[in-house]
Amino acid sequence: MSHNNPDRFLRENPFYDSIAVGQYCEKRNPNLAFVAYERGGCDEDLIRLCHENSLYKLEAKYLVKRRDPDLWAKVLNPENEHRRPLIDQVVQTALNESQQPRPLPAREPLLRQHCRRSVLREAQPQPCLCGLRARRL
Repeated sequence: MSHNNPDRFLRENPFYDSIAVGQYCEKRNPNLAFVAYERGGCDEDLIRLCHENSLYKLEAKYLVKRRDPDLWAKVLNPENEHRRPLIDQVVQTALNESQQPRPLPAREPLLRQHCRRSVLREAQPQPCLCGLRARRL
């Protein structure tokens, strides 16, 4: 049964070490490693895996589902080089697909606002230098 549906096996089987299985799956199938880390609540490993394999959509959904302010603070740190693609996925996908019941906790609307501001700020058009004449040397 586990060969036919490994995703289901990893989600439903409580009798495995999430870190050991996640590490085993990382190079073979990062999506299965994600499932193992998610099931075990291995936040640090999950975030590292997502960044190394560009699994920003999965990471965004996980973060929205978890609603952990400390975890959000870590991934939204301005020094995080993966921040931009993650914010894009949070705004474009995860918040829209979230099955979380309404009303949202007070922190989540602030997070949404922060993400939207960040996206808008980085999406601002840069001044065009096309009309400037090149200087002769």
